[in-house]
Amino acid sequence: MMSPLDKILRKDRVRYLVLRLLYEVCDGAEGGGVNLSEFEVPDVTEDELEDALQFLAQEDMVELASDYAILKHRGIVEYEHSVRFPDQATEHFSVQVFNAPVGVVQNGAASTANVQQGVADADRATLDVIFCGKCGSDAVDVSGWTDPQTARFECHACGHAADVPGFTIGRAMAHGTHAALEEARADRASFQGAVRS
Repeated sequence: MMSPLDKILRKDRVRYLVLRLLYEVCDGAEGGGVNLSEFEVPDVTEDELEDALQFLAQEDMVELASDYAILKHRGIVEYEHSVRFPDQATEHFSVQVFNAPVGVVQNGAASTANVQQGVADADRATLDVIFCGKCGSDAVDVSGWTDPQTARFECHACGHAADVPGFTIGRAMAHGTHAALEEARADRASFQGAVRS
């Protein structure tokens, strides 16, 4: 059962995800829109999507017209602020909302969540996100190597660490899942004892 805070964070994460996907589909263009019958948001129910769109419309970030969601200036400003200043809350979203995945809390030592965005096929990719098994944070990275094939994964939020043989992590800060996946592949910590700065 979800706590009241978890329920609120879930709503906010869904709202932010919908805003972000709309921004990406419209390429950040004010007045750009998406046909809602073709707008898919994985791991989000139809009721959650409808609630998120209603919230975004009430806050003047999105306009709902017939079967379309249209990106408005205020939505662009809200999203771009979250990207420019990822360590600062926006008017509507806390840092823990836009720096976290939607609807996933993993508790295993090497837990992952597959996230696939509902955007154009040319920009589809699957990202695996590693979460701390102790605190649930996604601030996990390779902090060093215990041998050439065993990475030391460490949570920067709580300090929890574990040795993970045969795996590494790639990081990306790009728009669109395909670009993010390519950047993560290029950035992955190597199995030769390298530690990223």
